[in-house]
Amino acid sequence: ANAERFNLDPDRIGVMGHSAGGHLTSLIALTGGLGIYNDKGGWEGYSDEVQVAVPCSGPSNLIQQADDINDSQETEDFWQGFMGTTNIQSPIYREFSPITYVNQHEPPFMLVHGSDDNVVNVSESEELHKALLHFGNESELLIVEEGNHGFEVDGVSQDAVIKEKIIPFLLKHLQ
Repeated sequence: ANAERFNLDPDRIGVMGHSAGGHLTSLIALTGGLGIYNDKGGWEGYSDEVQVAVPCSGPSNLIQQADDINDSQETEDFWQGFMGTTNIQSPIYREFSPITYVNQHEPPFMLVHGSDDNVVNVSESEELHKALLHFGNESELLIVEEGNHGFEVDGVSQDAVIKEKIIPFLLKHLQ
């Protein structure tokens, strides 16, 4: 809607985010073109599709994520505040799970995750990667061996290694 104003090419938009931002990155990329979120609020008639997505350490299946970690009052309070319910059978968990929307017409994905992530299990990225490939989409999975949720290994950031992979991937799909 404001591409001209901000000097952007609406046909060359990429999204990237970490943790909750990784969740939103996947949700944006997988729901683009479905008319789910851009059909109101003055955005009617504008595309919400992106050309590439790089979700990092983001949950993709909120039902599984909540089931995996819902073992304390603190996590129960988190899910209650985040989703409005702790009932993982509630339709809202499926609606806000990116994995729900995977089909055969998705933008290229590069999923990045630490193998030792204790906040969002690496299986979340592995599951999304497999689903994207199942439908014939381009997907790369970069697992930072021994990396935690912030991609640190023994307290040392792995950002440089990750950037070496992500930047060429983004350029390949946005130029």
